[in-house]
Amino acid sequence: APLKSVDAFYRKELVARGYKETRIPSAPPSSFAYSNANGNLEVRLSESPGSTPIAMSIQNVAAARADKMIASTGKGLALMGNLSNEAVEVTIAGKSVQVPAGIGAKDPKEAVRLELAPGKHEVVWKSKGGKTAKVQLEVPPNTTWGIIFDTDFQDAMRLY
Repeated sequence: APLKSVDAFYRKELVARGYKETRIPSAPPSSFAYSNANGNLEVRLSESPGSTPIAMSIQNVAAARADKMIASTGKGLALMGNLSNEAVEVTIAGKSVQVPAGIGAKDPKEAVRLELAPGKHEVVWKSKGGKTAKVQLEVPPNTTWGIIFDTDFQDAMRLY
């Protein structure tokens, strides 16, 4: 369907389902955000010949709060997990923390936590076996990130 029709559909249906529109600073007109008692929903529409691609993210604030996965207001939160069989040292924002083997691998509630100031951060992993890896991370305020280490894989991804 054309972008204009998809945009109108989402705006109508979200209001009918109890969502209220909120603002996304400097977002294009085909991007909009809504919230309700359960959380936040963001929709980004793109124009493409013959279709309208949709990207949607939903944040369940109540569940995130219950799982302690929300950063302090204005901060970012890093949840660090280690899928490997050896301890790893993670350095981020000038702080080094030890992440024991297997911690946070099955449950993010067990992950090592570190609050971060908003901005760009380099994440450096150093395993006891000598493996080193780096990734750049852009942390907007009020976001939660999963930082994962494995001997063959390292990544940082937005969780909330």
